[in-house]
Amino acid sequence: MSRRFVATVTVALAAAIGLPAALSFALVEGPGGGGVLEGTIWVANEGSDRLTGIDADTHLVVAGAVLVGDSPAHVIVTPDGRRAFAAVAGSDSVAVIDVGSMRLEAELHAGAYPHGLRPSPDGSTVLVANMGADTVTLYDAETLRPLGDVRVGETPVQVAYAPDGRHAYVSVNAAGEVVKIDLEAMAVAGRAAVPAGPVQVAVTPDGATLLVASQGTTEAPGDTLAFVATASMTVTGLLTVGSGAHGVAIDPTGRQAFVTTTRAGELVVVDLERRVVADRIPVGGEPNGVSFSPLAQEHERQVEIFGRPLELELPLGGSEGGDGQGGGHQH
Repeated sequence: MSRRFVATVTVALAAAIGLPAALSFALVEGPGGGGVLEGTIWVANEGSDRLTGIDADTHLVVAGAVLVGDSPAHVIVTPDGRRAFAAVAGSDSVAVIDVGSMRLEAELHAGAYPHGLRPSPDGSTVLVANMGADTVTLYDAETLRPLGDVRVGETPVQVAYAPDGRHAYVSVNAAGEVVKIDLEAMAVAGRAAVPAGPVQVAVTPDGATLLVASQGTTEAPGDTLAFVATASMTVTGLLTVGSGAHGVAIDPTGRQAFVTTTRAGELVVVDLERRVVADRIPVGGEPNGVSFSPLAQEHERQVEIFGRPLELELPLGGSEGGDGQGGGHQH
């Protein structure tokens, strides 16, 4: 029997079907080795201040929108699937949503302009990057209490946990660095310089390598995925993936990474063993941030928006796409 895995990818879109968003979908490896989408796409709508759930297989809205606050940037789901956490940038808060009822459970105080966030591998904590405060905040995912802050440098954008949960990594956008944090000591444990404008980060399942997508600036867009050795915090390789390299996520087997390119409008598939681009999937709408959650949420109820079922195209095959340039959510 082949191994079955579920991986949730969160992609922030600047403009797609009227929903500036963070998207998540689940990929299940079937008996024949082919990929089948299964689970729920969670959408953080910056313009309407709400979260929406979309069935990843049918592309229909399955969970009604919940109001979370001013300009939610990113949304994640805890490994047990019970709660969703959304960084609400305009309200300097983190919204906690009960997934089963799609109700707002709590609003947590955060640093200025909270943005990227991730749950720990065991689901016990959630780490949030506060772009305006130059800090990250650690929360207890069960009690929802803050456990401490660490100052990391100018404009932290996104975070990633090591598989063992002992360390975390932060992209520090304005400084052009990634920072390693010792979560027990709540202190900086190392730094590495990377190409300008690092945005999202992800750690391979063996914990040995940190992947960093560098978007650059509006004037000088970046196109690079950096490979950083976590033990020494040194860059071991660079791969050109496309203009506006932004988000990065890794499948649970560690064989592939998925990188969004905001200007090229693509999801780029990277072969991690060979460190080469394996495929390009046009998605349009300036795809942005990417993250994983190991469980998919099941829904059966269809919800209509503006009097019709909402459908979202997520093509599985690659072909040439547009340049996807424009404004909107940049982290």
